[in-house]
Parts: sequence; structure tokens; C-alpha cells
Amino acid sequence: MLGVFVMSLACLFAFLKPVKVLKIKYILVVFLLISINMPIYQGFSVLTLLYSLFSAPCVLSILLLLCFILRMILKDFAPHSKLFEFLQGDALNLAFCGVIFIFGTFLYLGFLNLISFDLYHLSAYAQAFACFVLVLLLYFIKPFFAFLALLSLVLTLNQNPFNALMDVYLWLFSLIFLLINLIKSLFLKVLKR
Repeated sequence: MLGVFVMSLACLFAFLKPVKVLKIKYILVVFLLISINMPIYQGFSVLTLLYSLFSAPCVLSILLLLCFILRMILKDFAPHSKLFEFLQGDALNLAFCGVIFIFGTFLYLGFLNLISFDLYHLSAYAQAFACFVLVLLLYFIKPFFAFLALLSLVLTLNQNPFNALMDVYLWLFSLIFLLINLIKSLFLKVLKR
């Protein structure tokens, strides 16, 4: 549930990004956080219903969301700090979302038996190699992404490594991010003509 809470907090910050008056912005964040935690349907809150649909986000998603939340708070209160500049430089990009989308597509297609190999049920060595390739690709994109991926693997040592690196939320976000950028680039090409 903590992961769903962090995800909802990040969504609130993204939704309230245009609000320029800080007092109103943070009052709205607190009010909306309270309201989505209140029971609305047979004793279940919005967070509980969201958790029941897709389960909890993976550790990598939670770490990325915490970086986003920290970046949004620093933008409001300390926009010239070195930490803000570091986090601003390591915001998500097209290459990261592409790698995550491709990796997640192979992972979920194999899990659903729509392709001939299933990464979830391979040997531990094959899973470790697949995680190594993913972390290496993330390192070439930005070393900070590889650090977050390694940290998420370390925090979940006794679980399947793919549960630490991939979830439906991250995969869908990557798909939406890629589609928005594709539509934006096509729209800009049409405007140039």
C-alpha cells in the first residue's frame, strides 16, 4: 500500500504542477491525499481499489516516484540547490522509457505464454543475466537509472528480480510516454510542412 500511496502523491504533484501559489498547492495536496484515503465504497478507499486492480508498484517505480516528488518539492522551495539540479538532469527520458517498455513487453508476453520463452520462469542465472543486461542498458542511458535499478534489486534480494524492476504501472507509463512523444513528433512534422 505504501507504493500506491507514493504513486498517488506523485500523481497529485504532477496534476497540481501548474498551481503557482505554494500555499494553495500544498493545501490541495494534503486535502486530496486525505480524500483518497477515506472509505468511499463498502469501506474501501480509492487507494485500496487501485491496489486491488494492479497490486503494488515495484521498488524501481517507487524510487523513481520518490525522486520525482523530491524534485517537485525542491523546485518549489530550493530551485537553485545542487540536489535539484542533479534530479532535474536525471529526469525520465525517451531512451529509458523505450528500454523499460521493450523489457516489460517481453516479460509480460512471456508470462502470458504469447511468446516461446518466459523470463519469469527461467533459471536464476538466466534471470540474473537478463537483469544485468537491463542494468547495463540503463547505465548507458544514465548511470543514475542503473543505480536505482541496482538499489531496487538489493532491497528485494529474496524475491524474483523482475518484481523489483518491472510492474504494470511503470510499463504503462513508458508506453504512454512513448506514444505522447511519437504523436508530438508527428504533429511537429505536419506543422513544418
